[in-house]
Amino acid sequence: EYEKIVERNNKHLADRWGETVWLDQIIVSNGDGLRLNLGCGPYKMKNFVNIDIDKDRKPDIIADVTNLPYKPGTVDEIYAGHLLEHFDWRDGERALGHWVSLLRPGGKIGITVPDYDYLCRSYLTNPTPERLREFNDLYIYSYIQKSPHRYAYSEALLRDVMEKAGLLDLKRMPNDHEYLNVAVDWQVGIEGRKR
Repeated sequence: EYEKIVERNNKHLADRWGETVWLDQIIVSNGDGLRLNLGCGPYKMKNFVNIDIDKDRKPDIIADVTNLPYKPGTVDEIYAGHLLEHFDWRDGERALGHWVSLLRPGGKIGITVPDYDYLCRSYLTNPTPERLREFNDLYIYSYIQKSPHRYAYSEALLRDVMEKAGLLDLKRMPNDHEYLNVAVDWQVGIEGRKR
């Protein structure tokens, strides 16, 4: 009787969610598949291929994240931490579209950016010249790093751009998520999966 119940339930799930329902679940949670950490900088992740264009960071692969050496539909998971804000709007859309194209159906992507809603509210609680200088140098123009910021995101804008790129099941990553280098309130991360 158990086998009949399992068979009936599997048919119901397949009718509702498609024939690949169980495969999709494996892909979403698969920690052993092809996983990319884009723009890794000094923050390399275990069980990921760490990719950066800066050879001095000693990534696993030196590559431009807008032209990755993978075929469409071959990647299980992508993480892009504090990378998207280094592109202007159009280039950011193209980069995200490229990353999504590399994912398998059901593949997962996580993106973290500075949260400008939080940063602006924080600055406005004490709008001194020193705080504005810090706001400019660290976040808006990010003069402290080789590659400046070129676009600002909030949680709502990040969700919107990810949804338009064809991602669904969007969820906010907690600030203590294992992928985040440091748990700080001024960043926002969203995870989603490819249709």
